[in-house]
Amino acid sequence: MVFVRKRASSVYGGQDYALAFGGNEMPEYHTGIACYVNNLTGARHSHLDSAGYDLDQKLTGQEFSVEEVVEKLLKEEEWRQILSSLVVCFFARKVYTPEVITKALDALGIGNWTEEKLEDLGRVIHRAKMDFKFREGFNLSKLRIPKRISNGVDS
Repeated sequence: MVFVRKRASSVYGGQDYALAFGGNEMPEYHTGIACYVNNLTGARHSHLDSAGYDLDQKLTGQEFSVEEVVEKLLKEEEWRQILSSLVVCFFARKVYTPEVITKALDALGIGNWTEEKLEDLGRVIHRAKMDFKFREGFNLSKLRIPKRISNGVDS
C-alpha cells in the first residue's frame, strides 16, 4: 500500500507535499527535524529506529544544530539494537537502562557486561545493518525530501 501511495503522488501529482521517506510513507508523528532525519536515514526508515518524535519533543523551545540531532539519533538507534536484541518492548525502553540490563544479565549468569560493552555491541549491530542497507543499494544522495519538509511547512 505504501508503494501505491508513493506511486500515486508521482503519477497524479503532489510529490511536493506527499510525506514519503526512503520509499515509505511517513510512519509516525509529524513533529520536526529529528523525526524527518530519523525517517530518512534510520536502518528501517521507521519511527522505531531512533524515536525522532521523542527527541523533537525534548528539543522544543531549545536551540540545537542538525549535527546535535544526528548525534542523539545515532546514539539512540545504536542503543535500540541492544533493546531489540533482548526483545524489550520499546514502550518500556526508559525502564531498561544500561544498569538494569547489566544487572539482569548478571543475574542470569551472563556476566562481565558493562555499559561500554553494551554500547560497543549496539554500534557493531547497527553498523552491520547499515552496511547491508548500503550494499543493497541505499544511497543518501538519492533520497527525495518533500518540499513540504525542506521549506519548513508544518502541515
